[in-house]
Amino acid sequence: MNHVSRGPMSKSTSLAVCLFAATVATGTSVTYAEVINRIVATVDGAPITAFEMEGFRKDAATSPLAPAGGAAGMSDKEVLDALV
Repeated sequence: MNHVSRGPMSKSTSLAVCLFAATVATGTSVTYAEVINRIVATVDGAPITAFEMEGFRKDAATSPLAPAGGAAGMSDKEVLDALV
């Protein structure tokens, strides 16, 4: 009977190959990351976020800070000026 002795690296190599195969077989992968909010300005250390800017645009019809025509046509700079 021939008995082939395997070195200590063969078990770890086999494990790595099995884990890789399992990952590929299940389709597990990192596809992309998405930024959902970002700081666009700070006022006295307090952040103003992109989410707040969009909320201001949506609520401009009822906001006392918005111009008479609403915020729909306002640039980002104009919205920031109104929020500051």
